[in-house]
Amino acid sequence: MAIDKRTAFLMAYIEREFFIPFLSTFFTTTPSDIVNAESVIIEIQRNTRKIAPVISDLTARGSIIKKSIYTQKEFKPPVVSLGSVFTAGDLIEKVFGMTQYDSAGLDYLAQLQIKIMETMAEIESQIMRSIEFQSSQIFQNKAIVVLYDDKGQPAYEIDFKAKDEHFPVVDVNWSDETSDPDIDIANLSKVITKNGRARIRNLVFGENAYNEYFRNTKIQDKLNIRRIVSGELDPREVNPDVNYIGNYLIGNRRYNIWQYEGEYEHPETKELTPFVDPDKVIFLPDAGAMNVDFRRIFCTVPSITGTDPRFSELIPMRMNLDNRSYLARVWEEKGADTLNMELKTRPLDIPVSIDSFGCLTTNSGE
Repeated sequence: MAIDKRTAFLMAYIEREFFIPFLSTFFTTTPSDIVNAESVIIEIQRNTRKIAPVISDLTARGSIIKKSIYTQKEFKPPVVSLGSVFTAGDLIEKVFGMTQYDSAGLDYLAQLQIKIMETMAEIESQIMRSIEFQSSQIFQNKAIVVLYDDKGQPAYEIDFKAKDEHFPVVDVNWSDETSDPDIDIANLSKVITKNGRARIRNLVFGENAYNEYFRNTKIQDKLNIRRIVSGELDPREVNPDVNYIGNYLIGNRRYNIWQYEGEYEHPETKELTPFVDPDKVIFLPDAGAMNVDFRRIFCTVPSITGTDPRFSELIPMRMNLDNRSYLARVWEEKGADTLNMELKTRPLDIPVSIDSFGCLTTNSGE
């Protein structure tokens, strides 16, 4: 039926779900970390803290030191693959944000490209969340990573063998008035520095841990002491999920205090889950500091067919950027008049300096 009354088509509204990673930014990728291989081997050399011995006679021979000992560790990244199918029927649909009349003037190939780009953006967001999920498990789950398939079942697991003492549970819950959060933080920080020879500079608080910390009367009293500069608390929003609270003195060290509120849909429970457990505090050094090596590697995905040359202008076959590697495929099923699109990648976060971080659980659940 023809429309015989005036109507206006206003600007469309898009509910956007931008994802800006945080924990995964502590891992870095260089061009040499993108390799054409099934797995990678990293050699790791440890040193000692021995002091040089003396000799009692100038003619005597000195001690013979042992050669440096190194180990080799092999890592095989998981495969992430997401795709979509576009049918001829998709091309006769009205383009979102345009009237049906404006859509009628749009070339079908241009509309297909819009749909592919929209799908690619969603796929890349999911991949970024998957990498952030890896980072969150490494930093909180004793460096054990468990990834899931599309049915919510565990499909990949790797244990980087972190020390248990870097992931303690407090003796007194921070919700208890008798607790002393600063001592708990100082103690774990010293353990990490002793084992990993890296200084902890960043404390990332879960929601409950943050609230209980600043609710504690010992902390409030310290902040009220004017003759000592305990720190500069200057809260500001870094992105919608990350708040920088300020620079704060705990024990004899200063830390950057962060609160991270980012969430993801858990693949197993389908519930929104915070990347940082509400009752935990993650202890992190500065990325790239001495004795800190958090690496993200990509093993490139091989392909025989790649992208059909007819569709190469819609999507490049391989996207090898400075810090990531994706394989894109587009192919046609002629009988069904459909176009298939797939994006594959093989990223893995590797905490090479395994002793340079930790996590404190502030509530034992008792």
